[in-house]
Amino acid sequence: MELQPPQPQQAEELVGRVIALKEAGVAIEAFGFNCAPPEDIRAVLTVIDKSGKRKALKEANIALISYANCNDRKATLDGQGFDASKVKKGDVRVRADLADKDWSGFAAFAEEFQNLGATYIGGCCGCRPAGINMLCQWVKPCCHEYGTEH
Repeated sequence: MELQPPQPQQAEELVGRVIALKEAGVAIEAFGFNCAPPEDIRAVLTVIDKSGKRKALKEANIALISYANCNDRKATLDGQGFDASKVKKGDVRVRADLADKDWSGFAAFAEEFQNLGATYIGGCCGCRPAGINMLCQWVKPCCHEYGTEH
């Protein structure tokens, strides 16, 4: 299967379809993008923001989701690219620019996603527990754990 290039320009139309489905009675709480490099997700969220669809989602009470990959697709499977059907334990390589000692590269993308309207932010392929822990630490200064303040 040949990888297709990202098509962030389709985001505007997709958001319109999701909003129409909700207006037709489909119970939709959130709409998002995952399992893609953070640069691709940023491009999609930018289209949604600049097209006015971010505001339309908010008015429709639909949250925006982003779960980016942290894997190095070129390094995975010895340069053959990432194919989930062929990955074995240990094959996934994490991108060094995202997963430095404190995952600050991934944190920078998470902050961009938030600034572009994402309210559910997480990680996908290659994120590892350390990446999820960084996200937890990133939000803790303003959040409560299990209903109690720290």
